[in-house]
Amino acid sequence: MRTRKSPTELVDATADVDALMAQLRHPLKIEIAAVRTIIRRANAQLGERVKWNAPAFFYKHDMAAFNLHARDVVHLVFLFPDGRVIADPHRLLEGEYEDRRMVYFTGLADVEAKAAALTDVVNAWVRLVGGELPPRSPPTAARRRSGSGGR
Repeated sequence: MRTRKSPTELVDATADVDALMAQLRHPLKIEIAAVRTIIRRANAQLGERVKWNAPAFFYKHDMAAFNLHARDVVHLVFLFPDGRVIADPHRLLEGEYEDRRMVYFTGLADVEAKAAALTDVVNAWVRLVGGELPPRSPPTAARRRSGSGGR
C-alpha cells in the first residue's frame, strides 16, 4: 500500500520536472509548459515535483498536478486539503468534487486568456493553506512568450 507524503516531506524537485518535460510527448506540450510557467511565476512559495508522472505543485500540501492522459486539452487538477475550497470569481475551477477542482485549457490562446485568473487561483490557494509571503506579480504577455515553452 502506498502512503501519502506528509507536507513536511514535500521536497522541491524542479530538475526532475524539467527532465520529465524534456522527454514528454504530448500534443499540447507547449501549452503545458506555458501553464507551468504561469504557476511557477504566480507565487514564490510554491515547490514543484513529479506526481502522477506529471508536473505537480505544492505549498505545505499538494496544490495541483497535470493529468497528462487528456490529449485534446490541458487538464490541471487542483487539490483542496480537508475539502476547503476557495472563492473563484473567474469561474476557472470546474467540478463539485469533495477535495478537488479541474481547470481545462484548449490551446495557447486559452492559456493566455486565463493567465490572470490562474494566478489569482494559485494565490488564493496559497492563502487558504496559510501562505505568509506576498505573491509574485502575474506574468505579462511578453514575459510568457519569451519564457520556457514559447513557440
